[in-house]
Amino acid sequence: MNFTEIFQNKSTLENLCKFLEFDSLLEMRLVNKKIGQLTSELIWKTINENHYELYNFEELLIKNAHNVKHLLVNDMDELLSNSKITALASRLQVLKSLEVRYVYNEKFIVKLLEELHGKFEHKLEKLSLTFIGADEYDSQGRLLKRKHKKNSNENSIYDCVAMFTNLKSLIIGQMMSTPQDINSMLIKMQSKNLKHLTLDIEEPLLEESVQIITERYAQNLNFLEIGKLYNNSADEMNNLLRKAENLESLTIGDVFEDIPKQLISEISQKDCPKLKSINLNGHPMVNQYNNFLKNNWENVISLAFTGSMLSSETCDIIINNFKDLKHLSILAPRQCDQRGISNLIDKTIEQLSELQIASLKMDLSKIWKPTYKMQNMENLMFAEIKIDPKSITSILSNCENLSELVFDSTTCDDPEKLVSDIEKLSRENKIQTHNLTSLALIAINWEDETLIPRLIKAINKSLEAVDLSSTQISEETVDQLEEDYPDIRFNFLEEFESDFESEYDGSSGYEDGMSQGESPLSMYPDNGQSGYFGGAYYDSAAMKKVVSKNKGKNFNNKPNPSNENDESNENDVD
Repeated sequence: MNFTEIFQNKSTLENLCKFLEFDSLLEMRLVNKKIGQLTSELIWKTINENHYELYNFEELLIKNAHNVKHLLVNDMDELLSNSKITALASRLQVLKSLEVRYVYNEKFIVKLLEELHGKFEHKLEKLSLTFIGADEYDSQGRLLKRKHKKNSNENSIYDCVAMFTNLKSLIIGQMMSTPQDINSMLIKMQSKNLKHLTLDIEEPLLEESVQIITERYAQNLNFLEIGKLYNNSADEMNNLLRKAENLESLTIGDVFEDIPKQLISEISQKDCPKLKSINLNGHPMVNQYNNFLKNNWENVISLAFTGSMLSSETCDIIINNFKDLKHLSILAPRQCDQRGISNLIDKTIEQLSELQIASLKMDLSKIWKPTYKMQNMENLMFAEIKIDPKSITSILSNCENLSELVFDSTTCDDPEKLVSDIEKLSRENKIQTHNLTSLALIAINWEDETLIPRLIKAINKSLEAVDLSSTQISEETVDQLEEDYPDIRFNFLEEFESDFESEYDGSSGYEDGMSQGESPLSMYPDNGQSGYFGGAYYDSAAMKKVVSKNKGKNFNNKPNPSNENDESNENDVD
């Protein structure tokens, strides 16, 4: 069996394509007719941001809709007319998952869901709706007002969502939803199979909504995210979690106080024996979750606090009750104690494989010891914090398994000394981060821009991707970096987008699915919405969203006629 025959096997080709970037997949179509057909099927199986860079994408989408299993509809209300929606829906055959985001016209969504309902009422398994139905956002990414209102004889988005009978995953995030909208949807829901549920709207859920989730879905849920709650829903949440025996990930967003009261204080590992990930956002009361955290969570490996209160007492409780912690995120706490944070890091650092620290309002040197041993550390993120040479050089000389290092909007009193000290480490062969493949230097504004190339040169042992989003560097420096490091994928400023045909959309570079209402530091949104996955807010996949060559590419290229195995690809993209 020759090379070409091997890759004409569909399962072999599908496994290979998992490791290829979109550009490479496009090129694979040109090998010969058979491989071209198989690759085209795989290219259109999952629609993502890459496809939106193709010339005449909406026409190609309709043409290839019969292959689409996972569809992303992103900011398309101006591109798809009612007739095109009908045409798209009629050609879809194997759709399992639909994600819609940044669509301002609610009638567009209703039309799409109504068209899909007839064919996929019992087949659609995943539905995600985020940033829908608003025409303005504030500086923190929060929705301001509804653009479209339905007539009394029309279905709402929520009526349409409720009609699908086999949904296993439902995500409602950052929409102009009222608690009453969500409650009505839950009452009407036809699906009994939900395993993943995210409800993150601008107001706290009604108590009745929590009760419905408890009665219908609690036992089967493995992922639950509730964006906002009143703390007088404590009893309802206790009841819900007592029944959530299969729950693996729990996220609770902003808590609004009527009467100071601890939430889910009665819940322990006995109630949720499979729980591995806990994310607590935005609680305004000091020690809000202390009783809950005390309940011996030895099985939990991921713990995150975003916009929360972290007292010394809370930190001590975490140290004593989370013995197998692997992922820890402390992001933009409303209030935190230096002694507590320092002690928490000190007691957990050796076992952690991932640590994310952001906006602590204290210098890294105050909570970091250069003597730390970090043999298990794979991912480190520092954001909106002052870094120092001693702390950073200790990381580079002690983290031999580090694969991703992120600096986002960090400051440094003496960046020249920082870079010089790292260069000295490199000359002495003391840099141990030989497995570092992803480096992010986001919004780093050093006066001397030559420091950035020097830093990359000193650190580079096996770098594959470098993110320089919002970092002020000249076009000449950009050109030089690309010339010096042809094997490194760079993500640059938006202003260089046309030069490099980047797919980068000018936002943060982070995966949209990771958070809905993005603040300037999108991995820890101010409104408490997380998108937390396995402890990670900075998404490693974002580092793969780098300089792309497919922007505006004509998908109808023919195979290379010089290949003797080629036949004319009559179907082009089918």
